[in-house]
Amino acid sequence: MAKKQQQKKPKQIKLTPEEIEQALSKISTCNLDEDMKALVSGLINSNGWMIQQIQEGKLTIAKLRRLFACVSEPNKKKERKTKANKNSNSKKKGHGRNHSDEYTGATTEEIKHNDLKAGDDCPLEGCTGKLYQVEPGVVINIEGTPIASAKKYLIEKLRCALCGELFVAPTPEDVNPDKKYSEGFAAMLMINKYFMAVPLYRQETLQNMLGIPLPSSTQWDIIASYEPLLEVVYQQLMQDAANGKGFHLDDTSAKIMEVIKAREKEGKKTGKCFTTGMISVHDDHRVALFVTDENSAGKTFAPVYALRFKALLEPYIMMDALTANIPEEIEKGLYTLCYCIIHARRNFYDLGDGYDDLVDFVIDSVSALYDNDKKTKNMSESDRLAYHQKHSQKIMDKLKAHLELYKKDFEPNSSAGKAIDYILKRWTEMTQFLRYGDVPLDNNEVERALKIPIRNRKNSMFYKTRRGAAIAGHIQSMIYSAAQNAINPYHYLKSVLTHKDEAMKNPKQWLPWNYESTLAGLEPSNGCHEGSSRVA
Repeated sequence: MAKKQQQKKPKQIKLTPEEIEQALSKISTCNLDEDMKALVSGLINSNGWMIQQIQEGKLTIAKLRRLFACVSEPNKKKERKTKANKNSNSKKKGHGRNHSDEYTGATTEEIKHNDLKAGDDCPLEGCTGKLYQVEPGVVINIEGTPIASAKKYLIEKLRCALCGELFVAPTPEDVNPDKKYSEGFAAMLMINKYFMAVPLYRQETLQNMLGIPLPSSTQWDIIASYEPLLEVVYQQLMQDAANGKGFHLDDTSAKIMEVIKAREKEGKKTGKCFTTGMISVHDDHRVALFVTDENSAGKTFAPVYALRFKALLEPYIMMDALTANIPEEIEKGLYTLCYCIIHARRNFYDLGDGYDDLVDFVIDSVSALYDNDKKTKNMSESDRLAYHQKHSQKIMDKLKAHLELYKKDFEPNSSAGKAIDYILKRWTEMTQFLRYGDVPLDNNEVERALKIPIRNRKNSMFYKTRRGAAIAGHIQSMIYSAAQNAINPYHYLKSVLTHKDEAMKNPKQWLPWNYESTLAGLEPSNGCHEGSSRVA
């Protein structure tokens, strides 16, 4: 078999923007066919683009490999090995099985001994001991069930052959003939749609396969029937969120077809919408709010802040440095503005291989900050502040001096220059944790929260109406607020839907952190057969 001929090293050609323009102009007027003209022009443009990207430090060897999809076999093996090592190192030690105590949602049934009980004589011949209670054995039995399981009741009817009178068997006491769909089913439907991001039409397909028809339109009607209740509880969540000691803000893109069509009628090109995520931090709980509309995070936050009690201390507001995230209609003196240090670190992480000294120093400095912050996890706010001032202040001072020194070596508009300017111009906002004991280092809390609407966007793509987007925000806020406070979201939603009238009258008592005590007052034995509402 002939050996593959080795290609010679090509001649290095560097073209200025003017030379590229002249070459493209000559190609456009030559006698080559159109396909060949497009090919040659594309090659020239690609050459100029790659040279510019390499000079600015934006194009590394790794990125070139991904760009041309040419990962060599040794590198593939190396990537797989690295990934495998990473995954194996991240696993906790143990046998990999869950302990029985982790099944907090399981129903519990006690199995008594048929013939014996505590205090009886030992049944073994010759033994005079007494039996006493020890820790019971545990057997876990898990069954698979669809989201909707139906039970069909055949009510017997008898008619007299002589007088024609009809006699109907009584309906069981626990069956309501006028109520086809239970609150538990509605709660699970909401979780599947708005948290697990299963589109209604997919659920319809699955249920048809399982022999229990559930049209997508019916699913929506069930969810929408609770709209007044969801609105009332959401408004109470907003009031509670407004009084937090700190806020995390960010948004992500969204589509509402009603808005897009309205903008098209007005002659506008786009009807851009956003899903804003807000996390309100309290000493004993956290509130999550989601809003999908035409407004970015800065505009969306203003109505929430307007509900804040005036006597409260000014809160911190953590965000990335986008102008659209800065709260509108709120005076800057009424809050402490904080910027996420991870966003600043990301700019350096994306630099090319030629900036190793700069990048390594920044990444190592940020890593040291997080090591310090980890040690303050169980400290009071005052102790945390003192610890950071003692151990992290010198790290930040060295980092600032290092960046100011390197700033002289780079053009302001280069990738490295922009990364340095980004952090130096926002130094005060990124170092608020050195002045306030409750200010975090980053905006990761809301970044994690936004994965929920992003997951829905990937699966369902858009909302049809503003109303649908609003209902989605209400449900996601209730679910994620419960989850953030170690509350079982299903048990919480089911309880609120079941006690709809009570929740409408006094929504504050039906917030995730209050509903258990409220429920205990209404139903003292509630929860005995359904498992705990707390998440392990």
